[in-house]
Order: sequence, then structure tokens, then C-alpha cells
Amino acid sequence: MIGLWTKDWCEKQGLACLYQEEMTSTNELAKQNLSKFSFPYFVLCDYQKQGRGRGQNTWTPSSKGNALYLSICFRSCKAYPPINSARIGLLLYESLQTNFKQKFSVKAPNDIYLNNKKLAGLLLESVQSDWHYLIVGVGINVLDTPNMENAICLDQNISKEKWCAFLDTFWQKIKSSDLSEKQLKPYEQEELTTAVKNFDSKLQSLDAEGNLHYKDHTISWLEI
Repeated sequence: MIGLWTKDWCEKQGLACLYQEEMTSTNELAKQNLSKFSFPYFVLCDYQKQGRGRGQNTWTPSSKGNALYLSICFRSCKAYPPINSARIGLLLYESLQTNFKQKFSVKAPNDIYLNNKKLAGLLLESVQSDWHYLIVGVGINVLDTPNMENAICLDQNISKEKWCAFLDTFWQKIKSSDLSEKQLKPYEQEELTTAVKNFDSKLQSLDAEGNLHYKDHTISWLEI
């Protein structure tokens, strides 16, 4: 359902997309087909059999049709900076906050939490050949909570209209963002600090390079 709703939204927006009911991984399928795409390009499904997180982590699937499994593919003549993991996480957080008015937070480096439970995750991957490619993998538990510890879903009664309104917001924010910028802008630092503090109240500030400053130590967003 969520995959089909998202496919319908893509088509109404005039965005190129590849939809299948099931895939092993939207990011993997995207990487295999970059030479065939026009950009931006959306790869999505209603059930992901081998979804991945960062490192060796996996993404536990919800029941078929109840979650978003999406990869958005971009292409540029310039390399995409690693700080986009923080930037796009902020855009997803802001889009959820705008449309659903609940207590969302960001857990660095790539998770969105709702009421202190995991709601969504991002997996950004860069590929370089004749062009520089950025694949933004997004997973959101929408209608159903997967069988994993400390997880939550967005809204079991969400309507297609409400879901598409969220997609509108998220896509507009991505289009308005400079994905080639190597540092976070001041307003991004401020908003991301607030978003992370909602999860980790000990955070004091976050700087342009994505360093998280605590009372007695500093951690780089890119090294978590």
C-alpha cells in the first residue's frame, strides 16, 4: 500500500520511478541500474527482503505494504559531501514534524525516533564512475511496527492524502537544499542541535562540520 501510494505520488509529480512489489534492497537495485536512470530517480517497493543499515546492520521489514522502502538517486559532476547524512536526516525530521506534530527526534547518525522508539532510518551511499552518484535510502515504519526491539510505526490510520502531503514536504525540502555544500549552514546547525537534543539531552551544540559537542567531549557525526 505505502509503496503503491508513493508510486502514484511520483507519477503525479512527474518523477521517474521504478516500483516492484518486492525487492532484495532498493539501494542495491539502484546501484545496479544507475546507468539506465534519468535523474532524480526513485526506486521503491512494498517489501524489502534484505534491507541494510549502516555497516553490518540490517533493516527488519514490516508486513508487506505497511512501510516505506525508498531510494532516491541523484547525479552530479561534483562529489557529494559526507555531511549529507546529517543534512538529509534533518530534512526528514522536519518533514515528519511539519505533517504529524508528534515528538520526533534524531539519533545520530541516521535514525529518526518517535517517542523514544525507532521509526525510520537512512542509508546514504556514494558511487563514482563517469559521474558522481548519491543514493539516499529511506525506510519508515508507517502502518505497522516491525518485530524488533524498541520500534514504532507512524500512524496505523494514516490516509493516502496525508501520506502524500508528507512526501510533498520532504521532496520540496530536498529540492531546496544544496547537496553539494560541504558544511552545515547556521540554521541547519541550530535545527539539528534541537532535533538531536530531543533524543540526547546531554548534547550542547553541533558545528558546521557536524561535530557534536558535549560538556567533556566531542564526537564527529561522520565517525559515529
